[in-house]
Amino acid sequence: ALPILMQNYIFPDTATGNHIFILVAPPPEVTISYLALFTMLLLPKISVLIVNYFIIKKHRQVEIP
Repeated sequence: ALPILMQNYIFPDTATGNHIFILVAPPPEVTISYLALFTMLLLPKISVLIVNYFIIKKHRQVEIP
């Protein structure tokens, strides 16, 4: 709940009260391509899984006596 309170204090939804910034116009709607979304969010996760797989596969399995 704290980040929402902080966001409403810095960038208010209404014009009443004490605020740091006052929005003059509505915020723009930002769109990105699916390639950019994949590159920023999914590619790092998939690459970490692949690297971890090869690191684990490289080590020998410990034999239990």
